[in-house]
Amino acid sequence: MPGARTSGERAETVALLQDPANKGGIASVMAVYSAWAVRHRPGHHRSYYLDDAARGCAGRLWRWDQSVSAVPRVLPRLQVPMYSAARLRMRGMWEDVEEVHVIGAHVMHGSLAPPHIPSVAWLATLIEDERRPTLHLRSAPRRQVYRASLGSLSRIEGLVLGRARRVLAMSAHTADLIVSRGIAQAKRVEVVPVPVDTDAYAPSSGGAERSGLLFVGRSHDPRKGFSRIRRLLDVSSLARAAGVTVVSAFDPGGQPMIRWLGRVDELPSVYQRAKLLLLPSLQEGLGIVALEAMACGTPVVAYRCGGADRVLTESGGGLVVDDELAFRLAVERLLVDPEACQDMGRAGRAYVQRHLSLRSFLSDASVFEVPVT
Repeated sequence: MPGARTSGERAETVALLQDPANKGGIASVMAVYSAWAVRHRPGHHRSYYLDDAARGCAGRLWRWDQSVSAVPRVLPRLQVPMYSAARLRMRGMWEDVEEVHVIGAHVMHGSLAPPHIPSVAWLATLIEDERRPTLHLRSAPRRQVYRASLGSLSRIEGLVLGRARRVLAMSAHTADLIVSRGIAQAKRVEVVPVPVDTDAYAPSSGGAERSGLLFVGRSHDPRKGFSRIRRLLDVSSLARAAGVTVVSAFDPGGQPMIRWLGRVDELPSVYQRAKLLLLPSLQEGLGIVALEAMACGTPVVAYRCGGADRVLTESGGGLVVDDELAFRLAVERLLVDPEACQDMGRAGRAYVQRHLSLRSFLSDASVFEVPVT
């Protein structure tokens, strides 16, 4: 197994990480954690990615045919058989491990670690919360698979979080759910958002003129709510005139006022050129695109979706709405009020610099510290 110990080598920390197969927010989480580990655990740290054939790790034991429409993409990464096989493969590597870090959108892969090793978990969402909006999927087989698997996955999730000495939620929304569901005691749950590199994500130094609306995310994923943008374009002449730029691996097509960019490596310049970021999601554990947009001085108009709600409200960098009418009115108001856009952009940028700085995050050696009991 790549990264296995040689004789006499001592591993103090093992990290179980979720593979960022679709890039996006989870890739940002992995990059941040890896940068922290390099700085604070040099020579005493090993990471294992799940479902990553390129790294040759445990997930290679079980590869699913992604063309089978009845099996949602997210589900193969959560199957009990894969983890049972991975546990067998990883047997014998835990003897000298002092602590485990479980990092990802969810924490099911934390079940690979023996329960007696102290752990800390950093997660974006609960399976129950993430699956709730997906039950509106058109595919009956997918709905059935989601419903049938929810109970067993939630039990695994509860075991991982229940034994973690610290539970780090990426949003206040997720922290509240963990405590209210009785999954972990409040004293062990903290809010630790994903930080943003405010040097890379910053307003344009040249003060370039902004125009148009922006959507960043998986436009094909019903949970991301792109259909709400289509309905906005149907009813708002101002939105149609502004147009929508879409950053997504999947071409949404269908309307001439939608400009598809595909997947973009240099996102800051895209945020810098947009007048507004639209976040129409049905559910988000964090909504990192909102934080990135705010860092670039770009106001956000979002549906109430969980993770991003409190940050947008507290910062003054965005508007949070509950229905289609409020969404249209908020977008139209900001499209015709450049001063309000500028004020919101400045407020959002200041908030991210104050509370979500990558530099501050990486300098703190205690972020993932596992308490000694």
